[in-house]
Amino acid sequence: MRSAKENVHLVVLQHGLWGIAENLSFLESELLRVVASTKPSMSVKTLNSNASEKKKTYDGIDVCGERLITLIKERIETLASEESCIVTHLSFIGYSMGGLITRYVVGKLEWEGSFSKDGFTPVNFITIATPHLGSWRPSKGFRDTMFNGLVTSISSWSGYHVS
Repeated sequence: MRSAKENVHLVVLQHGLWGIAENLSFLESELLRVVASTKPSMSVKTLNSNASEKKKTYDGIDVCGERLITLIKERIETLASEESCIVTHLSFIGYSMGGLITRYVVGKLEWEGSFSKDGFTPVNFITIATPHLGSWRPSKGFRDTMFNGLVTSISSWSGYHVS
């Protein structure tokens, strides 16, 4: 059934807090340039996420992650219907808070069974400058207390999630 269509490796790129898709456009173009020069065994397509840009990144890791999942599913459907491609492999690249968003997405896709025997093959999970351990500072004085309070208040739910 899959052999009727071209198998594709989809690489998803997600920017960070206050970001836009354009923040990762150079990385996307370089990735595609390098892939083209190596003549891979399968086609590589990208999805440079615009699902949660600028102030929408304040909505929280989970909300941004759900938006990204929707965008991924739409991209997969578009590739299947317009380009006769079937996504068989998935990779993720997240920059800063985008790494937390993609981590949420990978977990949710795993929970949904997307990486099961008949699903996608996960290939790479890459994060760049991502605060996996949070951004909370041990309170050693007034400045640290202020920082911890400001992170959550300035960054809304997203700041709460990383603190």
